[in-house]
Amino acid sequence: MSRIRWYGPTIVLLLTVLGVMILGPRVARQIAYTQTHARVTFVKNSLSENPFLAELSESFRKVSQAVEPSVVAIQVLARADSNPHGAVRRFFGPGADTDELLDQLKEEKSGGDRYDRYAPPRPIGSGSGWVYRYQKSDDPDDYQDVIITNHHVVRNADVIKVRFHDGAEYEAKVLNTDERTDVAVLTVDATNLVPTSIAREGVQQGDMVFAFGSPLSFDFSMSQGIISATGRELGIINVKGGGYENFIQTDAMINPGNSGGPLTNIYGEVVGMNTAIAAGNGPRTPGNGTFVGLGFAIPVDMVVEIADQIVQDGAVHRGFLGIALPARDLDERMAHTFGFDGRGVLVSGVNADGPAGRAGIRRGDIITKINDTPTATIAGLRGLIARYKPGVEVSVELFRDGEIQTVSVVLDEFPSLTALAGPGVEPQEAVVTAEGMSTLRKLGVAGVQDFTEQTAEQLGVEYFPAVMVTSVRPNSVAAAEHLQRGMLITHVMGEPIINVDELVSQVELHDPAQGIRISVKLWDRAGREFVKQYVILQLPE
Repeated sequence: MSRIRWYGPTIVLLLTVLGVMILGPRVARQIAYTQTHARVTFVKNSLSENPFLAELSESFRKVSQAVEPSVVAIQVLARADSNPHGAVRRFFGPGADTDELLDQLKEEKSGGDRYDRYAPPRPIGSGSGWVYRYQKSDDPDDYQDVIITNHHVVRNADVIKVRFHDGAEYEAKVLNTDERTDVAVLTVDATNLVPTSIAREGVQQGDMVFAFGSPLSFDFSMSQGIISATGRELGIINVKGGGYENFIQTDAMINPGNSGGPLTNIYGEVVGMNTAIAAGNGPRTPGNGTFVGLGFAIPVDMVVEIADQIVQDGAVHRGFLGIALPARDLDERMAHTFGFDGRGVLVSGVNADGPAGRAGIRRGDIITKINDTPTATIAGLRGLIARYKPGVEVSVELFRDGEIQTVSVVLDEFPSLTALAGPGVEPQEAVVTAEGMSTLRKLGVAGVQDFTEQTAEQLGVEYFPAVMVTSVRPNSVAAAEHLQRGMLITHVMGEPIINVDELVSQVELHDPAQGIRISVKLWDRAGREFVKQYVILQLPE
């Protein structure tokens, strides 16, 4: 009996431990489940009783209901390849009937029938658009409803089909487009369209917005985000003479097919038109790429301004000042060489027969205001002038020779698309250097030669006193400033030069650490003329 009493407590303890090991986890799980269930129930009740969330969701639905009747899905179609050699590309291959190909080519060459003309138009792209009401007068019944989209959506179209949210489908006609802003206006033979509401105020960073459209052919989609930034210049409207960019950046999801669709605020009012996205290493050409959190829209005031002109006049008319502008905004280094310490736009060239030339504006002037509106950037100046109609007289404030002056300019009509930039003149292979070129070499100008009448004759261009750049050292200051072989140096800090010796002498008079301004000319092959530019060369401190 004593041995049983001795092991009794141990057995009880072991049985207790064993029971805890078996039942403990189950009990713990039950307790955890009870706690989780209670917490989830509490949260669900809190969410269902939260009026703010219900109102927010309801507001999103109302935005959709207000905007969707005005949004259209656009399908773009084009006929078969009109290239006379298209048949060869399509049909040439193993087993091709050579005699038939030759007969077809002869028929096409003689102007005979082409089989391609019987082929139906095929889809080549898609996009989005929205209904805009142009009010012709104060009479509320005197209006015209049109559809606005991007130029790049419809630029290659032979047939354009638009479909509304209710399923109604129409064939649209292009009233006109403006390639410089990527805006297009379409018309449809339809009545009782529901126009969008246009926001009266611009957007600001942080504003909530909604993007509508047909991304990746998912028609009538809606995404939500905020305004990430405003005033973006992406350099994606690549047209001769330059485009006009002032994009709104948003993180609302935008993909191919969204182009041309409206970007709205929380009231369902249009604040912009979806146009481009950034993908990979940076902004893509409008309409290409996939969403990575960076979408861009044209501000609605710009869109409406262009659309109104197209509906009213059939085309867009812009003011033209007749000056050449640098590739970059005026920075402190360049401004310092002119003795200027403010903000403005440097005039790098003047068309003598243009408005600015007739008014006495000169190369080297710095434009600071147009009609009392500051012009701190090139884009700002271009956009401001473009808003004035041809024939309008504007007051131009400019800085010249240490003084502020004001001149009046009557604007011309902006000319048709022309090329203003091109490769430089191709110099001879010989590289002539001069003694004392230490500073120039430090700056990266490795070789120069006199620009002679013989050289000009060989190149087929006009002659004027200058020095030709024949070699630029890679990764140098000059290379970074886009100085290149074939450019002609005409001035150093405003002083004319006629040969290499004068170039060297003038350069040595100035401190390269403070920046040396040189004037260059480059040959525009498309325009068949020289284009003037300023280049600032400055050694790092």
